[in-house]
Amino acid sequence: MAETNYSNTNKHLYDDIDLWEKTEGIDLFKEMPLNGNESPVVVDFGYGFGQYLFAASYAFPNGTIYGIDCSSICQKLVSNKIEDRGICNIMLVNKKAEDLKEFQSHSIDLMLLYDTLHG
Repeated sequence: MAETNYSNTNKHLYDDIDLWEKTEGIDLFKEMPLNGNESPVVVDFGYGFGQYLFAASYAFPNGTIYGIDCSSICQKLVSNKIEDRGICNIMLVNKKAEDLKEFQSHSIDLMLLYDTLHG
């Protein structure tokens, strides 16, 4: 596991998240049962502020990481982060996750549903 040094304060929350994406987040995805697939297709439903998108992107630079979210605030924020960081393997699908017609059968290696079932 990567060495981390979190500040654990609200003042540095975004720095801590950024650190997690590049350390423990990568470790988390490298431990996923993907049978050695170094270029998986990952789908994150309700990507929110994108920490799992970015961790997956860093863990699998040859993979394709899809984010599905219907929040315009999150869409803009994450889209800006993707552009600022020069990341090319994250694709945003900005809609409610009512169907997966854009994905062929058996084309997704890993699906994420973190903090998506509210209320």
